[in-house]
Amino acid sequence: MKNILISFFILLNLPFAGAQEVEGASPGQFSLRTNLASLAVLAPSLGLEYQFNNKLAVMLDGSFAYWNFETETRNKYWRLIHISPKVRQYVNPSRNAYLALQFDIGAYNIAQEIGKFKGGGIAFGKQYYLTKNTWIDLGLTLGYLHFSDRKKYDEINDTYYLQEDKGRKNYWGPSQVSINIIRKLNVLTRPH
Repeated sequence: MKNILISFFILLNLPFAGAQEVEGASPGQFSLRTNLASLAVLAPSLGLEYQFNNKLAVMLDGSFAYWNFETETRNKYWRLIHISPKVRQYVNPSRNAYLALQFDIGAYNIAQEIGKFKGGGIAFGKQYYLTKNTWIDLGLTLGYLHFSDRKKYDEINDTYYLQEDKGRKNYWGPSQVSINIIRKLNVLTRPH
């Protein structure tokens, strides 16, 4: 856990080629976002962010996967739905570093195990410019997830059999890594 946190802090402070620190979004700004980390695990995500003022923003992120991997002996599923609302507070004068409260809820069917989860945590991160209206946002959430209705099943001749009722499980630790690409939607032009 300690190595994960140290690695993440180093990553936040690495300069990106051609990227500059963001001066933060303007009040009333809407942004569209997608998490490249969830895309890497075949669960594409999409989110919307609204900037209330210079320090406070709310966002709603969601990811969805519905994949079937057929083999000669059985079908394997990779199915996930995940919703994550957040309230974010920018903590420095240039409004590019943040702390956030995050809630998570979802369900999954992965590798012959099904279940539901919910939880929350504290997210922190930093944003960098890629272009005038596009940013990259690196973040990490530390928190709690409660897994319920966990069941292990087996498939024989296209019929599914309950193999084990795994009950509930609690998890404390890193619960989300985010490498978001953010695009401003309503770019406001201000008079000079």
